[in-house]
Amino acid sequence: MVDARNKLLDIIDEFETAMLVTTAGDDPPHARPMSIVAVEPDGEFWFFSARDADPVHEVEEDVRCTVTMQGKRKFVSLRGEAQIVEDVRKIKELWTERLRPWFPVGPASPRISLIRFVPAEGEYWDVSGIEALRYVFRAGSALLRGKKMDDEDQRRHATIPL
Repeated sequence: MVDARNKLLDIIDEFETAMLVTTAGDDPPHARPMSIVAVEPDGEFWFFSARDADPVHEVEEDVRCTVTMQGKRKFVSLRGEAQIVEDVRKIKELWTERLRPWFPVGPASPRISLIRFVPAEGEYWDVSGIEALRYVFRAGSALLRGKKMDDEDQRRHATIPL
């Protein structure tokens, strides 16, 4: 049996960028790509943002967020809550030089805020490698039998409370 939680975390580790989806007031959801700075062992994400940027204002208004990641054959969707963190020590701990184009002053920049995203539920789809072959076999078998494909194989797809 597959450990779905570990599989989800393993898939997440393959991504460097995610779409952070926020909602504020009556506005429609707003998605934007964000560099993943860190993912903790419990699945908690850290993103950097400018203090005056939309993601910060939107999270301050409504903490509910979605984070999605998409590769050629692997997909992740996470639902949870975010919070704005302005801890200088944490900013220095998580700082990476790939952020310098957005924050030329570096980790001492007064413009930096962290977005901490804590997922409550995660979902993944993996149709890579052998899973792609299993998927083709199951889809073909269902087609030949005239039945709906069994989509409950945790090697390929699962929803996990986090």
